[in-house]
Amino acid sequence: MGSIRLLLLFVPLFETTAIAQTGVKVSGRVLAAPGSTITRASASLSAGRTRLSAQVSPDGNFEFEAVPPGKYSATVLGSVTTVPKQILVDTEDMTGIELIDCNWNTATQGLEQLWTLNGRFSGVVWDARANVIRAVSGATLLELDSAGRIMRQTPFGTAPTLRLAHFASQETVLLAFGTWSPDVRAVDLNGTELWWYTAGAVDDVYALDLDGDQSDEVIVGFNGSVGLHVLNSDGQLLWKSTDIGNVWHVSAGDVLRQGAPQVVTTSARGQVHVFSDNGNSRTDLVPGFYANMIRTGKIRAEDAGDTVFIGGASSDGSLRLAALAGDGSIQWTNDLSFDHRSIYSISLAEGKPWIAAGLQGGEIVVVNAEGGVTIAAIDGQGFSPETTWMKSADDENSVLIVSTGSTLSAFRVTPGH
Repeated sequence: MGSIRLLLLFVPLFETTAIAQTGVKVSGRVLAAPGSTITRASASLSAGRTRLSAQVSPDGNFEFEAVPPGKYSATVLGSVTTVPKQILVDTEDMTGIELIDCNWNTATQGLEQLWTLNGRFSGVVWDARANVIRAVSGATLLELDSAGRIMRQTPFGTAPTLRLAHFASQETVLLAFGTWSPDVRAVDLNGTELWWYTAGAVDDVYALDLDGDQSDEVIVGFNGSVGLHVLNSDGQLLWKSTDIGNVWHVSAGDVLRQGAPQVVTTSARGQVHVFSDNGNSRTDLVPGFYANMIRTGKIRAEDAGDTVFIGGASSDGSLRLAALAGDGSIQWTNDLSFDHRSIYSISLAEGKPWIAAGLQGGEIVVVNAEGGVTIAAIDGQGFSPETTWMKSADDENSVLIVSTGSTLSAFRVTPGH
């Protein structure tokens, strides 16, 4: 028989394999408001589904290792929150990136601060019938006069956002909700909950009398496939549309000049949708950029119908504010910023052709609604600023009210200053 030869291979029990890291270093610092303390803050780089994190040191420095090439949104969350910044990572290390605290005011144009209050302020509305500001601070509803003096305090559940409604049975009612909250609550001025409505994650709420019965209907836009729901003043569903999803924001006005208001919304399609009175038919308007925020209103008291004001992202990544007629024709556009993610709020002044846009990241921009020209701006107003307008004591001007999450402030618009 032939001999059998055995070939023995000796393989180490443990083997270390070096895996090459790909990407570059990205570093920078946080520019925080004077007196701010940076603790337990983390920086993030996000691009689509990719998200990278890095700790921020107490002196504000951060560094990312092995960042693949691409376009990222950089921000910091924690004890400070920064304005999102778009950065392009290539094949070389990046240093010196500066992210600005959303509560740090570095620039003001055309606005004069009249007063400010400190507190955990969130939702805010102007009640023109009572000539008072209604704002939520923590779990308390505050009623303030035009000078910022607190006139009344009422226990109230926390509410990131408020809308004012007028029901025939209750007169003034507050609609309380938050982005992606499970419900919208109708609460009277004594803090008593009248009803709540739940059908999915809430995106936005708006109230207006749609049928002329002197009692507002409530329009609710939901995230996902839940769609658009319209309720009566008792919180009961009147009609809904599930043909559109991710109903980012909702409004209502007579944009078609028919003598009665229509429900107007945006959606995941990035279009503007105008619904008939019962929701059975819909007209879609294509604004030429991805529309997210929407509000309607008359620029001048003598206008025959309402103008549609929309905000969203253009193809080059800038935030855009625009005015549309009911037929979809664009009246004007204004490219606002490249460094902010979205327009968080829009409000139209009463008696003045002014629009205030609150940008996610802390900037407020005031635009002349007749031509779309920016007339005032301020930064450092929190990550998600809420805006509303009130009439001043002399009834000759409109005053801008801004809720930042940590302050409530009033500003007089002074164009040209």
